[in-house]
Amino acid sequence: MKGIDYSYKDRFQWISVIRVPDFVTEKHIGWAVEEATRKKPMDCSQVEFFSYDEGLCVQCLHIGPYDEGPKTVALMHAYIVRHGYA
Repeated sequence: MKGIDYSYKDRFQWISVIRVPDFVTEKHIGWAVEEATRKKPMDCSQVEFFSYDEGLCVQCLHIGPYDEGPKTVALMHAYIVRHGYA
């Protein structure tokens, strides 16, 4: 992606969005946060459950180092163009 310098990842500001199956409810997420907080020395207070309708999109599971993420994004962009999407 243009303008992103991956050598300074400590300066990134981001959120992680994890897709969960339809049967997972806010109650399940609350339980998981409680369990993780009880078992691990970590702050899970910012975890939230929400729905997001992103419409038609391209998704890909990137496997590998974060530094190779731009290659995966480039492959997704190529797929979009090749299939006539924008």
